[in-house]
Amino acid sequence: HPLYIAAGTSAKQLDASFSSSSALEILEVDTSARGWEMPVRGSLAVASRFNVIEWGSVEREMGLIAGGGDNGIISLWDPAKILKGDEEALECELPKHCGP
Repeated sequence: HPLYIAAGTSAKQLDASFSSSSALEILEVDTSARGWEMPVRGSLAVASRFNVIEWGSVEREMGLIAGGGDNGIISLWDPAKILKGDEEALECELPKHCGP
């Protein structure tokens, strides 16, 4: 099986174009290759930028990717669907934390 890593647009960062778009990407890691190039194998436009991303194993083909967005919402995506180019990869969203 290939080795993958999840990456997303970081919160509180601007690129040279001042774009406000955000994406969740799955990159392939080739440990036999020289250098830092990692090809993007799946990409999905998402609603907010990320404070944190975690890829965990659950009883699914490839687990789930959880992202904490700068909008305060925790979102869960199916990485197998992202790799297949399925725009419906979002599994659920947990509402904004209201605080104590």
